[in-house]
Amino acid sequence: MRFIIVSVIALMLCSCTSTGGVDAVASDVAVTAPTVEEVQMDEPAALSLVPSAARRDYDSDSAFAVFQQLGTDMPIYRSASPADGDANAIFADYLMEVAGVTYVINLDADVSGLDPSSYYAELYEDGAVLLVDCPLPGEEGFAEAIATVLEAISSHPDDVILIHSADGFGPVGIVSALLEALSGASYEEVLSSYMAPYAEVFSLEEGDATWDQLVDTFNMDLVTINGRAFPLASLPMMVEAFVTGPVGLDETGLAALQSALSQSV
Repeated sequence: MRFIIVSVIALMLCSCTSTGGVDAVASDVAVTAPTVEEVQMDEPAALSLVPSAARRDYDSDSAFAVFQQLGTDMPIYRSASPADGDANAIFADYLMEVAGVTYVINLDADVSGLDPSSYYAELYEDGAVLLVDCPLPGEEGFAEAIATVLEAISSHPDDVILIHSADGFGPVGIVSALLEALSGASYEEVLSSYMAPYAEVFSLEEGDATWDQLVDTFNMDLVTINGRAFPLASLPMMVEAFVTGPVGLDETGLAALQSALSQSV
């Protein structure tokens, strides 16, 4: 559970003498995690976020499908699942086809609701859908799952890629944040992109209690990945250290990945 993870991180934040990761600095310029009490108090608010299953409740098809391009013109999109049979699946499927998606990374490793007549099904039958069971940061197998995702992106530099989870949140949000940081985006840019679907889908605004809790959870995930707090400006460097450390990319692999991320659509 997340509050158990934070109890460990809280101890890390009390000391800057640990080895590895990006050094922590003063709290006013560092990414820090919420306290155990804050997470235990606020976690139910985040868990209570349930998106409407009616298209009329959204301003756009992309909001309904949680469909979003990473960065400004990266060849990578994120969305809710086009393959689970939910009400927004047909919209996600339509949008991925319009965007020219030619390769899919499915972070739920589930296609049980796949419509055999869908565009997604065509890609699946052609072997252009990678199934990855991706946990959250701090859970067993996270680094290994990220390694699989990054290798797939590097080996498909000419493809337009869709990365999705069941509801368009959870692991796909963290994976998207890592990719944007690897492309050189700042913490502020990455956070804005991470929170955009929550604003569109749940009509949340900065300053809302649930908004603040989600930002805390995002920061907690980053601290979990790094092992301790780190300066805001060091997010790209922190992510590079993660993918060349626990994930296992060498310099050649990192260069190939960043080259793939630099392509535009």
